[in-house]
Amino acid sequence: MSHHYPHPAYNQRSNAGSGTAEEKKQNVARRLEFMQLDTAGRASIRLLKAVVERELPNGLDKFYAQLRQSPEVKRFFSTEEHIARAKGAQQGHWISISNGNFDEDYVNKVRTIGSVHARIGLEPQWYIGGYAIILDHLIGSAVEEVFPRGGLFSKKTMKPTEFGKALASLVKAVLLDMDLAISVYIDEAEVAKQKAHAEAISAEQKLVADCFGKAMAAIAAKDVGYRITDDLPEAYHGLKNDFNDALEQLSATIAKIDAGASQIHSGPRKFVRPPTICLGERNSRLPRSNRRRRHSNRSRRPSRIQAGAPKKPVTSSARPGWARRNPVRSSSRRWRP
Repeated sequence: MSHHYPHPAYNQRSNAGSGTAEEKKQNVARRLEFMQLDTAGRASIRLLKAVVERELPNGLDKFYAQLRQSPEVKRFFSTEEHIARAKGAQQGHWISISNGNFDEDYVNKVRTIGSVHARIGLEPQWYIGGYAIILDHLIGSAVEEVFPRGGLFSKKTMKPTEFGKALASLVKAVLLDMDLAISVYIDEAEVAKQKAHAEAISAEQKLVADCFGKAMAAIAAKDVGYRITDDLPEAYHGLKNDFNDALEQLSATIAKIDAGASQIHSGPRKFVRPPTICLGERNSRLPRSNRRRRHSNRSRRPSRIQAGAPKKPVTSSARPGWARRNPVRSSSRRWRP
């Protein structure tokens, strides 16, 4: 049973975008504080809301006209209906920016936009480029409205200082929007990257485990001729070569042992010398008649008794030496002069 153990960085990054609402609110508040977009600045954005609502459709038309001429971005929109839906969603989002209200609902919408861009693979350069086209049109329209070409007697809706403050606040709001969306894009892209990396590692581990599992099964089946021929990752080439070399040496050793055993079984048989029998054991194996003959020949010696002398009874002291030494064998025989 295979187990999947994601890389630690994957778990860390996957939890990066799952903060609580309070954490998100504090995150946005810290951004606003750093870029000096305070409450007065957010209120000044609303001074340009009428211009934004009126000129935004024209700015979006310029953006999508450029999009249709760019194959790198056009491939994300299959039909004109798709473009129309995206245009409507962007128009509503820009109205939220012009309100200057960066609450939790706004943050969730921006995070959704970033997640969608990450999922479809829309790179940040095209997202930033689109914002640049729209913002360029809005700034130009706002300048023409606040400072018309009617001359000195034309009616001005805002003082230059006030207009500069409102315009700068609008730019800051747009940059904040891009920052939040791209941050989500980066987080999502990193999560996807780590997930793909973990899946690649898991697939690699399974490949190596299956490969060496088959090799171990072959050895258990006494198949020393098995060799690993699978295409393993480069990091495992050394292990593969060492395994094959070990089996090669084992196979050669077994072949030598088999050859030696074959020579022993097929070689000529050697002569086996019969066991040596001692003299006493050999005499005991002779027939009784031969034994008597041998003993009688051995007992004939020159007589020491004078001819004509009376016969004496045979005593143990008068017996020959062989008889005294072998009383059992000589008990049934008498010495004769």
